[in-house]
Amino acid sequence: MAYELLVILGFALLVGGFAGSIIPLIPGPALAFGALVVMGIAGAWEPFSIWFYAVMGLLCIVVSLTDNILPLVGAGRFGGSRAGVWGAIAGLVVGIFIAPPWTIFLGAFAGAVAGEYLANLNLRKALYAGWGVFLGSVAAIALKLAYASLALFFFVKALFWG
Repeated sequence: MAYELLVILGFALLVGGFAGSIIPLIPGPALAFGALVVMGIAGAWEPFSIWFYAVMGLLCIVVSLTDNILPLVGAGRFGGSRAGVWGAIAGLVVGIFIAPPWTIFLGAFAGAVAGEYLANLNLRKALYAGWGVFLGSVAAIALKLAYASLALFFFVKALFWG
């Protein structure tokens, strides 16, 4: 019975990991890693080695840090400033409450454009910077989804093939 409850908890963490890969403020990669830890506990630590946990933990940290850096890189590459980045963050948060997940992307773009425009009063530059923040945000989400998918693969592999 405890094994089944741990597997259910692990799947719930994976669902949270995928949701957190798209929704800001939810630590998607950390939840996905937590699912692997729960599977390890359920399987008496036999499904995965210490090296597996070290590599997946390191990847989790790298993906989480990259999540915060990619939108900044996108803004910088496309001529954005801090105002554009903060606008993108505000747009992401507003987008969560309107109709996620699509409004999260649109909110990031609109927020970056608004923030950049208020800072520079140059619409062309604001649109260009907004596009950079949007691309950086999409790349970060794709990276987090890739990590969550990798965790799902290993979780299911451990569940069915030990």
